[in-house]
Amino acid sequence: MVDIIIRLDNYLFLDNDSNRSVDQIEGRLRCSERFQNGVRLCHESRRLIAQSEYGGRYFHAIVPNKETVLRNVLGPRIRWAREGLPPVFAYKQRFPQSLSFFAPDFADARQPERCYSKCDTHWSDYGAHQYLRLLLRTQAPELADRLDAIAISARTSKTLGDLGSKLDGWPPEEIELLSPREPKARLAFTNALQNDGCVKHYVNETAPIDAFVVLNHDSTSHALMPWLAELFSSLLCIHCADVDTILMADLRPRYHFFIQIERFFLRAPRNEFNLVNFLREEETRKTTAVSAVDYIAALQVDRLRAAASGA
Repeated sequence: MVDIIIRLDNYLFLDNDSNRSVDQIEGRLRCSERFQNGVRLCHESRRLIAQSEYGGRYFHAIVPNKETVLRNVLGPRIRWAREGLPPVFAYKQRFPQSLSFFAPDFADARQPERCYSKCDTHWSDYGAHQYLRLLLRTQAPELADRLDAIAISARTSKTLGDLGSKLDGWPPEEIELLSPREPKARLAFTNALQNDGCVKHYVNETAPIDAFVVLNHDSTSHALMPWLAELFSSLLCIHCADVDTILMADLRPRYHFFIQIERFFLRAPRNEFNLVNFLREEETRKTTAVSAVDYIAALQVDRLRAAASGA
């Protein structure tokens, strides 16, 4: 389905796409208590497995939609919570302790557009960095100071964004690009798939925190990867909405981040899931020169050996 663009005060927003984004924002599309119970059970199971099986920590964080953060500039056509609370807000109200982190008002009220550009659905580098700071400060304060110690390089560029590029003649927007000033992490592996099934493994021999970490993500988290890769000695990024809990018990990440954009919340999560089969299907469908299947298997063996040796 082709996204429909709404122009409001030079901001571009998704209309009702395949996720029924506007219906979610206005509270028209709601999730049942049964669905909420299933989501809670799924994430609580992941958290319990991490704690009991290998002493790890699991975080479920949701990134607010652009429309949520900039709800004051939506205009008359779209009105936030017109018919009730949007799904994530309703879930957080019912289960306040289940969701690790959701901060819809994280943006500076004086410069909300600095966190989300006008012509893209994704947040800016600045928005991503600010959200990660808040996430770590509230959920893992031992990591927050390490992130703040990473020097930042800033430059400007121009982009049409994923929304502006769909409109003929839409002018490019100047945006701020942030990155670690002296990056030490290197990309050790990627199967170079677009979106679902993409696997990236970053290695950083001089990282301030010697830890193996897993990031389950959607495209929103691309802007987080450079910072997480500078924090940890080993970062495995998996573009996938489900978690293979059996594989995670073998990989034994010290931290497991599951980060999703708000509009994807209504996709029911799964734990009874085979990542290897999923990767095979995606790599066959999209075609890749390098498969992540063997790489994941080798990483799994290495992690099991390290656990057996007490390393």
